[in-house]
Amino acid sequence: VMRADLERLVAGLEDDSAGSIYLRALLLFAWASAMRRSEISNLRWRHLRWDEQGVAVQIVRSKGDQTGEGQEIPLLFASRPNLCPVLALQRLRAKLRWLCDDDDGDRPVFPRLTKAGWVRVSKPCPDRVLLERVRDAAKKAGIEPSSFGMHSFRSGFARCSTKRRRAT
Repeated sequence: VMRADLERLVAGLEDDSAGSIYLRALLLFAWASAMRRSEISNLRWRHLRWDEQGVAVQIVRSKGDQTGEGQEIPLLFASRPNLCPVLALQRLRAKLRWLCDDDDGDRPVFPRLTKAGWVRVSKPCPDRVLLERVRDAAKKAGIEPSSFGMHSFRSGFARCSTKRRRAT
């Protein structure tokens, strides 16, 4: 997923529905963090540490972490608010808190989202369902859904980062 694709994916997610807020946060977070589906699915709000620059994401368990030490990924505020994963996460958190009205520390960052757009706040979204929701967003944006996978976000982010480094 390149930046232009990401812009197309989130362009139609401007409304205040829980489903749109969720998908916008998922798409921007997946791209900016370059995390695996399983890492995103297992993420809890207590794994996020907020500061004035953005948010630090603690990956507790990862396929690539053979020693079990964990890893912290910084996500900074983006210069373009419509593509900012930090703002999208803040908006998602506010919506989920409104839906469940309690402390969210142990709740999943990306809970189960049904096809109808209902959010099951206490249940984590299985990684295969995350993929389905990404493909739903691609279809809505007029992009061939079968060409998208969660790994597309990791590789797209890596390609964009490499291009930026070469340009400097």
